[in-house]
Amino acid sequence: MKEFLECLCSGLVRQLTNTPADCRIEAWIHNNFEPLRDIQASALRELYATSIKCLDPEIEKWTPPSIYKKTNSMNYVLAKATSKLLNEPGLIAPYREEGFAEIGEKLDSYMAETDRGYVNDIRVADAWAKELGIAGWYEWTRLE
Repeated sequence: MKEFLECLCSGLVRQLTNTPADCRIEAWIHNNFEPLRDIQASALRELYATSIKCLDPEIEKWTPPSIYKKTNSMNYVLAKATSKLLNEPGLIAPYREEGFAEIGEKLDSYMAETDRGYVNDIRVADAWAKELGIAGWYEWTRLE
């Protein structure tokens, strides 16, 4: 059981540190490489199909409530970013129906700042961590 919880926690931190950058990079690709939009749309739909599975009642049953809520709140932001890029606003409906809109919108509000690359990704991830109550679960390391 300990290994299972460690796996869930490390996955949550991975999601926390990757999702802001993923959203920013997908928007950059969409805005700068129009010939890639069909391929990107296909990849985004595939990612969405994977993340929406986290709303499955069986997943909820086996996931600690705090992890389930945090994961799906971040998935809300990813779904919202995807819905904007694909012009498919209905993608966030399942997350709204399951009650993830309030915290999801709060997390999404940190994404509104002008793109400053990885510096902003770090700032957003840190802000999300505070909102989600997991600020002490990770630390940034400098690669040299």
